[in-house]
Amino acid sequence: MFSADRADEEETAATIRTMLRETGHFIDPHTAVGVAVAEKDTRDPSIPMVVLGTAHPAKFPDAVEAACGVRPRVASNGSPTSINGRSESPRLPVDPDGGRTSYPFCQSRRTRRSRRMSVEVTRLSTGLSIVTDAMPHLETASLGVWVGSGSRDERPDEHGISHLLEHMAFKGTSRRSARQIAEEIEAVGGDLNAATSIETTAYYARVLRADVPLALDVLSDILADPTFDPDELRREQNVIVQEIGASEDTPG
Repeated sequence: MFSADRADEEETAATIRTMLRETGHFIDPHTAVGVAVAEKDTRDPSIPMVVLGTAHPAKFPDAVEAACGVRPRVASNGSPTSINGRSESPRLPVDPDGGRTSYPFCQSRRTRRSRRMSVEVTRLSTGLSIVTDAMPHLETASLGVWVGSGSRDERPDEHGISHLLEHMAFKGTSRRSARQIAEEIEAVGGDLNAATSIETTAYYARVLRADVPLALDVLSDILADPTFDPDELRREQNVIVQEIGASEDTPG
């Protein structure tokens, strides 16, 4: 029959049966070994599995029949003809040139689970929308606040104010100075940043999973309680002017 490396004959046969039962497609023993070993090695069920058939299953009729009780057949020219014991035509994709054939439907249960939407949207009574995408296998987290206001919402005499306000959020609150805002996140190996676009202004942080409460506290602080210190405002206006100059100096 067939056995190789870390997938024995029983595991290989079980994988062939599973693929036929759950997808309606045969896979050859070589491919079955790859799927079985990948299932063992892939601890993260969210990682998709792509299966490339190494040979047509009908080239291993004894092994396939022993595994699932159905014997695939090949015509004299090497192309598949019919499958004994099945009333329907085989749905196996065929390479007319006789090369390798891709089996896009031969996927494990692990793969199908990974295709389910993991994004959840929660709307609070205040109107705030919270979007979460749980990835429990990761040790890091990304979180942010997207404000539905950007340069499109500025009046003619306010051009650039969205970007300026984004900068000022990092210049101090009643609880933290500008230096403390930066140092508290950097001290835990995190990253704090922001971006202004036409329709939104985003404030976001990337930290280790254990430091999510800290990142959330800092983000809440700079958004809800910025001090807008006049001296910092004047300095930041000069920074914005320099950024405009740099942009205008860029070729193209």
